[in-house]
Amino acid sequence: MNSRIFTAIGLCTLLVSSPAWAGDKDFDENTILMVSSNNMTKMKAGWNASQYGSFTNDPAISKLWSHLEKGVTTLVKQGIESQGMSDEDRAEFNQFSSLFADYWSALGTDVTGRFSFALGYRNDENGAMQPNLILHFQGSEKFAGLHSRMIDLLVSQSDGKVARTSMELQGVTFHGFNFPPEEGPPMIKMPDGLFFGNKGNDYYVGISKDGMSNYMKSAAATTSAGTGRLGGVSHYKHAVSATKVGGDMNLFVNLDPLWKFIPMAIAMTAPQDSDEIMKVIGALGLMNLQSIYSTSSMSGVGIESDSFIAVKERAGLFSLIPNPGQTVQIPSFAPKGGLTAQVGRLQLDKILDLAMNLAGTIGGDEARQEMSNGLAEAEQELGGIKVAELFANLEGSVAWAEVRDNGEAPGMAMMSDPTAMLGSGVFGFKLKDTAVYERLLTTLASHPEMGGMVKVESFLNRKVYVFGDASSPEFGGGVPTPAISIDKGWLVIGLKGDDLKDALRISQGEPSGQLLSDPTFAALTKKVGGHGMAIMRQDVGKSIGGMAEMMKMMVGLLAMGLPEEIFSNKDLMYVLSPQNIPSSALFEKYFGQQVANMKVVEGGIHSKGWMPNKMMKTAPKKASGL
Repeated sequence: MNSRIFTAIGLCTLLVSSPAWAGDKDFDENTILMVSSNNMTKMKAGWNASQYGSFTNDPAISKLWSHLEKGVTTLVKQGIESQGMSDEDRAEFNQFSSLFADYWSALGTDVTGRFSFALGYRNDENGAMQPNLILHFQGSEKFAGLHSRMIDLLVSQSDGKVARTSMELQGVTFHGFNFPPEEGPPMIKMPDGLFFGNKGNDYYVGISKDGMSNYMKSAAATTSAGTGRLGGVSHYKHAVSATKVGGDMNLFVNLDPLWKFIPMAIAMTAPQDSDEIMKVIGALGLMNLQSIYSTSSMSGVGIESDSFIAVKERAGLFSLIPNPGQTVQIPSFAPKGGLTAQVGRLQLDKILDLAMNLAGTIGGDEARQEMSNGLAEAEQELGGIKVAELFANLEGSVAWAEVRDNGEAPGMAMMSDPTAMLGSGVFGFKLKDTAVYERLLTTLASHPEMGGMVKVESFLNRKVYVFGDASSPEFGGGVPTPAISIDKGWLVIGLKGDDLKDALRISQGEPSGQLLSDPTFAALTKKVGGHGMAIMRQDVGKSIGGMAEMMKMMVGLLAMGLPEEIFSNKDLMYVLSPQNIPSSALFEKYFGQQVANMKVVEGGIHSKGWMPNKMMKTAPKKASGL
């Protein structure tokens, strides 16, 4: 495989992730971002065997990447030359560029075992915060030479501003250099320096002496030692135990340390408004989102993912999360074809209470009273229908489906129908009782201020309410307008009148069939554990392919406004030429269906995803599953 493509794309997928290896739990509890792999060699093999690997190894993609790499390199060189650099500065830049390129390449090819990266901060005894970065991986002996080159180069080019140093931590000798002492903001310390160590094929990189020391001590300690570690954070432990897939890569985004830092940051940047800002954050309940943990695995069979979102308390926005056991209902208007179908469930009947609480928090009793007055006025306009009654009759399931799929890519569709850019599909809201919404639609259709802007039709024994004006197609013009109907207990809203009619046809079993009766969808959802608070199905190939076709239409126009240095760059213009942008057929060749399921569990939300490898001619009798 092209190692440069893997390095650029594969290292990005370090942000999708595996159960933690021994070193992960030893990172500091104030780690904000942690990425790790149990086995990079296995991960690379899985990548190559998966649809991602097949796609990036396709000659068209490899060629496109090669031109992009050459074009960007040329552009950077031109930029450097335009600065009028001296021969000495140019030589220095070339040395750094060469070293960076070698290290970047080595990360993609020579990390052969475990890989773990953490970024966060540590507090000293006075409460001051210091950035803390730790990289720990297993790789070839090439890294020892690269680290030595890096120290020599940075020290030699620092004009005596950095000093070499070494230290011994748990039997590992670290070499590096100290940054010159520098006064930072009152509560924030600068990094100590840059330090490299290795023991056998284990390599370590750090910027905080205290942080590196704590990590090494924790890793060497017994299970009862090592306080302040990530392994002692309750929601981290919960996430690791909740996600069962034996993945190849991990991602852990820890928001708790950020929430500790936010009040101080706001006080420093907006001291006069800090109390009000914190009130709003508190009312929204944002600080209850603690972390996001994700693990994924790639193979020739497909791509699995398993994630956990830790929620401390259901307050503010999180009060909308449904209770465990409440599942979504798949609507009959969702087609088995189309680009995407998504259904989620929230406690929508609590939205009004949440809005009232926010209004009171931000504006006090006066704002709360103004909102109450507004609701009373709305009730009068709606002929006595209470807004609270409308929310109370929402069951909670919300659906979105793209129902019109004639096999034509969006880019091509716009050639014959300019309104295609506006999208195509329907929203659905499951109702507890349809009566109040039937009254609402009747009231809106006859409301004097609507001025005849609602057209009531009968379609498949359903009342269809088309909302528009004199310029809409339903009223003789060319601007698409939304349409609403009630079908089988769902309030269905089409972005266009034809979208709604297609949805009603599907609901009655024609023409494309229902998602509910699709055996492929049933098998995929079984793979991810059925239906929880949300279920999603997407045709990834068609979705990305549609975007590629739209890009073909746009890049020609964009190229005309490019600066001369890009316009004259043959490699970049190759990338920006419509005929060289991958066609939708190429994406559809490699990528097919993807499903994901989310469930409410203790401590948060558990999500599973599965995308089978479309390239497999014959699937194994028993594939590894979630």
